[in-house]
Amino acid sequence: MATGIRRRLAVTFIAITCLHEYNVNAANSDGSHGLSPRRLSNNNLPRNLVSTIYEEYYNNQVEQWLKEKQTEIENTVFISYDSQGNAYPSTSYTYDDFLKTLHSMTVNGVGGGDDQIFFYTGQTDNKGLVHGLVNVAAFLAHA
Repeated sequence: MATGIRRRLAVTFIAITCLHEYNVNAANSDGSHGLSPRRLSNNNLPRNLVSTIYEEYYNNQVEQWLKEKQTEIENTVFISYDSQGNAYPSTSYTYDDFLKTLHSMTVNGVGGGDDQIFFYTGQTDNKGLVHGLVNVAAFLAHA
C-alpha cells in the first residue's frame, strides 16, 4: 500500500475516533466542514483577550485530546517508510513540533489587523472541539 494512502487512512481513523467519542456528525448544517482558515470572530474584543481565550481553549480542549491520543498519532501519522515499505518513526515530522505549530496557528494566528487568520480548531464559533479536530485530521491527511 502506498505511503500516502496509509497516512490518509491513519488520519481518517483519528477523525472517526474523534467523531465516535463525541457521537456527532462532522458536517455543518449547510454541509460544509469548516476546513478553511477562520478570521477573528469578534473584532470588538481586544487582541490580547482573544489570544487569552484561544489559549485557554487550546490548552483545555485541543491539546488535552491530542495528548490522550499521542501514541496513536505517533504510530500512524508521524511515520516514514523504507524502500521495503517498513514503517519507522519520522525524523522530519514529529508530534512535538506538530503541537508547537498547531498551538501557534490556533492561538496567535498569522497576519494582523483585519487580515489575521487562525487555524480552526473549534475556537471561533460554537461548533466546538469535534469540528476542530476533524479540521486537524483533514490537514494531516494532506501532509
